[in-house]
Amino acid sequence: MKKLILFLLLVIWMTGCGGEEAEKDEGTETAQSKEMKKDMDEKAEEASDTDNLEDKGTDGKNNLGDMKVELSGKASIKEESVIIDGESNLLPGTFIYSSGVTDSGFASSNFINKAEVREDGSFTFEFDGISKSTTVKLKLYNTKDETKKHYGENLEKVTGPQKYKTENHGEFEVKTEFYINADMPMPYTIPIEIPKWEKEPEDYGDANVWMEAKVDSDHRYLYFHGKSNLVEGTQVGGNLRKASGIIDAFSFGHTRVNPDGTFELRVPYHQLKQGMYMPIQVKPKNNSWDDLCQHMESKGKNGKAISLKTIKMTSISNTL
Repeated sequence: MKKLILFLLLVIWMTGCGGEEAEKDEGTETAQSKEMKKDMDEKAEEASDTDNLEDKGTDGKNNLGDMKVELSGKASIKEESVIIDGESNLLPGTFIYSSGVTDSGFASSNFINKAEVREDGSFTFEFDGISKSTTVKLKLYNTKDETKKHYGENLEKVTGPQKYKTENHGEFEVKTEFYINADMPMPYTIPIEIPKWEKEPEDYGDANVWMEAKVDSDHRYLYFHGKSNLVEGTQVGGNLRKASGIIDAFSFGHTRVNPDGTFELRVPYHQLKQGMYMPIQVKPKNNSWDDLCQHMESKGKNGKAISLKTIKMTSISNTL
């Protein structure tokens, strides 16, 4: 009987030990499983972060240093201040230069400044409030050695719709512009957008020049939205005229043709009267850019440059 009791106690003790060992093994296995799961989760998270970075690297403004430069953002116009919150895909540390020109054609010292691009491509300008309507320009300030090495000495490596020719052959500028109307009720916001140019006309740059324009008004300015086969950089514009042909005083404007032959011309006026018209002109003396002169020379007859003059008399009677 005693042997039977001892045998049962031995079995119970062994079973208990085995149970503890099983629980210990199970606990160890659970801990290991949790550790492995944690490690796998961390790796998955790292992979996800890498994918996100790769996605950002192919997505416009997050693709810092891309040669297809993009400048955008918004301008908040208040009576006491003008704040520009900009976005870009420029290299961090790149400088952006700001300037402004009033409707009267004078430079505005209020907008002369520069801002440094942050690590995420953003930048900020803050100016005092303005009393005169002004066109503000933001352009890539190509003065740092790193910037020149990356984008080219004359920004020749840059691509995209915000790269423009300058008056000097082989030299470019990367810019965006927007117009602040001081007569609008404040505060208001102006979007700074990346332009989408149209396809160049088939006869782009042809010696047989044509031009057309639509016009609308906000009761202070006439806005001509033009198309042409003129090459980029050509200066167009003129004076608003009365029905008699006499120039309407202080009602004039000029602009440069965009890369696709389009143009936007703003002309101030005092009072529109029946019969008024706007001759939109191209004058050689106002078009001394190297590339344009070479183009005019190459398209001329017998080695003589094309004589560009009044192209079209655009009626504005529909705005009355």
